[in-house]
Amino acid sequence: YVAAGNLHYCFSKELVLLELEFDAELRDYLTDQKLSENQMVNPIEDRRYVLVAQVADTSTLRAWILGMGGRVKVLRPRAMAEWVAGNARAAARLYDPALYEEG
Repeated sequence: YVAAGNLHYCFSKELVLLELEFDAELRDYLTDQKLSENQMVNPIEDRRYVLVAQVADTSTLRAWILGMGGRVKVLRPRAMAEWVAGNARAAARLYDPALYEEG
């Protein structure tokens, strides 16, 4: 069931244009383990890269992004970037609530 790709939720029926900024350590991984056949990986500054690809916005993709922690930044789509940032803030509050008190 899992191997057949049945354990993910699609957030959109349409493919989204995904842009990820990442460090040099992930470059080879993302070049070999493509997120999409049409992806492009371009250098942007010293040891930083941007991946651009049309992908399905799935729970599996979002879990992978969260698993990369601070090594990957979602640039687009904006809604996904905000979702990832919100999850990161929520996780940080669990570990040091004094730093992230609201109000």
